[in-house]
Amino acid sequence: MKVYPDTNVAHRLRKSWSPTSFDALARSRGTTLALGLHVVYELARAFLSGHNVDDVKTTCNFLAEVSEIEFQPALLRLIEAELHLAETRIPLLTALEPLNQVSTRLELRPEEFPVLTTYLNCQWHMLFVAVMHGVDPAEDAQDDLRHLIESARCDLFVTADGKLLRRVSLLSPSRPGQSWEDFSKDFAPSSYFPVQK
Repeated sequence: MKVYPDTNVAHRLRKSWSPTSFDALARSRGTTLALGLHVVYELARAFLSGHNVDDVKTTCNFLAEVSEIEFQPALLRLIEAELHLAETRIPLLTALEPLNQVSTRLELRPEEFPVLTTYLNCQWHMLFVAVMHGVDPAEDAQDDLRHLIESARCDLFVTADGKLLRRVSLLSPSRPGQSWEDFSKDFAPSSYFPVQK
């Protein structure tokens, strides 16, 4: 039996069972979680908005570790399959392709795959800018995003750009960002790295 949990239920599943105990129970009952992409979207949206970030991370980790789970194809794909069935009486296979299953699982575990997570977040961000503002992202903004991707496996990202610093936790949550001013004060005596005014 496939069970589709909405986002609230995904949180409750995590609070009720560990991934191992859930898998054992699901196998004994012939149950598979059918996780929709909209649940992943809502988790990501809550994470990016800063709303209950710790709960969202814990739920994402739970879902990423569960074995008895299937990630559902996009809604349009499901609709196309039913239209095809209505027209031809031949069902279409609507499983999410293996690469997309893995990609969806990656989105649930940003700390394990920081480069991929940052890359995907930056791509979505540039798409958002293009769609919402009707313009391509500026070249310097693309450069900034590339810096975030390249730094994703580092312990700290340092920038003198306040706007970019505000985006670090949203687009590249694997490590913190710090302003140049704070870094230069904390890191070395002023004789080594004088702060330019």
